[in-house]
Amino acid sequence: MINTILALPPLASLIVLWVILLASFPEWGWRKAGLRAALACGAYMLLATEVLSLFRAITPGGLGIAWALPILGEALWWVLRGRRDHRSSHLTLGQREG
Repeated sequence: MINTILALPPLASLIVLWVILLASFPEWGWRKAGLRAALACGAYMLLATEVLSLFRAITPGGLGIAWALPILGEALWWVLRGRRDHRSSHLTLGQREG
């Protein structure tokens, strides 16, 4: 059961990053955005595994924390981007943000 649960955070991270890339770069299309999201998640997986192994922390808890970090980062980016887009949509022509 725990192995199934540990598969969810990397999958969630991949899907959220894919959606973020699609929203940020619509000209890429879903295939290119998906491939770049997969490459980024794979690179993160490699880096996280190496760092965890340095501290002998490749445990269910260590892996859970390692995959919670990109999900929290993606969520924070999404919230901050939404605020920025919302704030800039209220500016009229000729006004500067500041």
